Amino acid sequence: MDSASISLTTLPVEILLSIFRHADDFTTVNAFLRSSSILYRTWLVHANSIALAVLPKAIDCYNEASELFEAQAQTEALQTFPPKLCKSNREAVIALCKRFFQNADIVTAFYKHYVIPAAAGINTVGQWNNWPLEDRSRLLRTLYRLKTLCVLHDLHDASSLDLVAIGPQDLIDLCDVARWIRFRTPKERRSELGLEHLTLDYRWFQKWLDSRWASMGKSGQGQGDS
Repeated sequence: MDSASISLTTLPVEILLSIFRHADDFTTVNAFLRSSSILYRTWLVHANSIALAVLPKAIDCYNEASELFEAQAQTEALQTFPPKLCKSNREAVIALCKRFFQNADIVTAFYKHYVIPAAAGINTVGQWNNWPLEDRSRLLRTLYRLKTLCVLHDLHDASSLDLVAIGPQDLIDLCDVARWIRFRTPKERRSELGLEHLTLDYRWFQKWLDSRWASMGKSGQGQGDS
């Protein structure tokens, strides 16, 4: 190294943090923090701000994933998964990230379960027959929203759910995927997703759909099955 070169570990903390926060995923963060003791100590002290900067880039549909996370924190009363991170609680930061990725794994698994047969024209319902496979985010958003509704249903609080930027097309998507889950998805897959409520009692979901259509000045749009 040229004697005039600046060693990474001699940079101010603010610049090191900026490098951490520009990472696109936690694999990059992990490799960076393990490259020197100074970078590791920087991570220990600032894990919360680094995690909050990287999570939105590492998790698809982060807004909807955050809604699900906060609903789970309510229903499970999880002290290790607070919606707001403590400044110095590294364990809470790690636990939070794990929960986000666990949810993402579940949702992505269902995406594969749904899209692969849809691509072959097998057992699909509604408008999803003609979906381009690259429109992955739209389906993932819908799955996150359904899971959030089911979690809040456990709290008897689904009626108060105000989903992120939800519009008429989103309600149609929710209804369509709920039908798929109800009529086309094996019981064990529904259990993995935590969406048993959609088959045990569909009326609460239809009631929620109707209330959202009504709030938009529409009626009879959900067309769910009772």
